[in-house]
Amino acid sequence: MTAPKNPPAAEMLGTLEVARGFTDSGLAALVETAIDNGVLALDPQEVGDHTLVFPLPPGWTAAHVDVRLNEDLPRFRTGSFPLVGVRSLAAYVNRYKTDNTLGWLRDVNGVGPSALTADLQVADYVIDDLPTDSTSNREHHAVLVLRPTPQARRWGKVLAAGSVDQETLLDLVVDGIGEIADPDGATLRDLVADLHAVRNTSVRSVIRQGGGATVEVADNVALHAGTGNQVLVPDLIRVVFQPYASVPDQIVLDITVKPKVINDKVTFALSAPGLDGALAKLVSSLAEALTESTGFEPLWKP
Repeated sequence: MTAPKNPPAAEMLGTLEVARGFTDSGLAALVETAIDNGVLALDPQEVGDHTLVFPLPPGWTAAHVDVRLNEDLPRFRTGSFPLVGVRSLAAYVNRYKTDNTLGWLRDVNGVGPSALTADLQVADYVIDDLPTDSTSNREHHAVLVLRPTPQARRWGKVLAAGSVDQETLLDLVVDGIGEIADPDGATLRDLVADLHAVRNTSVRSVIRQGGGATVEVADNVALHAGTGNQVLVPDLIRVVFQPYASVPDQIVLDITVKPKVINDKVTFALSAPGLDGALAKLVSSLAEALTESTGFEPLWKP
């Protein structure tokens, strides 16, 4: 910070003549005021690329002002822009890309059912990534967001829950019957009818056997095959659905069903061991589409 220039000698003599009429405390106040005014008269000093420092007596503090806040136009493009679908992301990247643009793709292994229940950011293209021979801002991003379809949210919700009660399984089969490839429609209709029939009776036991499990209830009820107290529940449900909007790929999931008795009621543990693999295959397909449409092969990250 540049110091103020010394005043001319005649000016200093005049100041001293005036000061003779002051007490010691008054003279000290006069000198202090003169110094403060001299500091305030200094020009602000530049620090870095966009900061000005202003001296602010009394207290000898300094104010730092970011001059970008008062600029009419930004110095460079900033922001992280979420986009749905490869086509939209590619259109944005291709508009602003440079030789330094770099794409990152998320490895979805281990994400589990949450990938089917909430929006998932799977790709991030850094438009102004760091060049190899200089620096850059890295503040301009295009992000690919996968938005689960209603079908994905339906199955993802029960898989995330781990186990469901009888009513929930019944609703799941009824609402998701269009996505169930196996068992066939006739078997599913019989299962729905039997689950309805045993809703209000207590469960005695579950006997697991090849191909499914037999749920035995306390009372004889009207089942699809006649009066009885045993319902056969398949141990595997295969579903096929499109998990994400604007992504035409479908996934095939084998969902295991394991009934058990808790407090005279039956619950069903549901799991999909192949979910991570199915999602990884889908994201790999997205990687190929992104490479072809943007000219940049994305790098995988955990």
